[in-house]
This record gives sequence, C-alpha cells and structure tokens, in this order.
Amino acid sequence: VIMAVGMLMRTSSVHLLTRLRCSSRINYQSQCHWLFSHSSFRTSSHHHAVWFMTPISRLAVAAGSRIARMIWKRLPQESKESIKDRIKRSIHLLYGTGVVCVMGCVTYYYTHVEVTPITHRKRYMMYKREE
Repeated sequence: VIMAVGMLMRTSSVHLLTRLRCSSRINYQSQCHWLFSHSSFRTSSHHHAVWFMTPISRLAVAAGSRIARMIWKRLPQESKESIKDRIKRSIHLLYGTGVVCVMGCVTYYYTHVEVTPITHRKRYMMYKREE
C-alpha cells in the first residue's frame, strides 16, 4: 500500500501521458489538451490576428499570378522576346540581388536570436528589446 501511494505521488505528466495513451485516441487528445492548456507556464502569447493572413496571402498570390499570365498572353511576340532578352542580359544582376537579399535576411535572423534566461533556449525575436 505504501509503495502504491508513493508511486501515485511521483506521477508526473510524462507518466500521465503514458497512461493516457492506452485509452482511445479521441480521449487521449482531449485529455492531453486539457493537461497542457491548464499549465501556468506560457512561452509566448497566441497571435489570433495572424491566422487570417495565410489564406489572404494565398489568395493574393493566386490572383497576382493569374493576372500576370493574362497580361503575358496579351503581349505581342516582339515584346515577349525583348523582355526575355533583357532578363538574359541582366541575369547576373538578378542573381546578385537575390544573394544580397538572402544574406541580409540571414544576418537579420542571427542578430535577433536571443537566449532565454530560464531555459537557456535560443529563440528568434523579430524585435529586440532595445527596438
């Protein structure tokens, strides 16, 4: 009896999750959600405003590409050839611009990685505390 009480007192969330896995999948998911949603330690806030940006951006890309294809089809053949020639002549400039943009993004990312004081995890902060 004493061992059973001691084992129940030492039950952590990992043991609880292991025990919950034996039950049905739906029940496991709901219990796991309850277990982690009632914890007091939060690492970041939930950004509900960002959720609608993904579908809007996908629609914008789809509409923009469709419009670009329609404009390209309407262009005369001479204009299409001149645009292709300009792109071939300035391909090095386009590659250079792409490399500079990628290097700028990588530099920005690595200069904005901070170490958390409690967990010592590295995390990306879009804005530094000084900004």
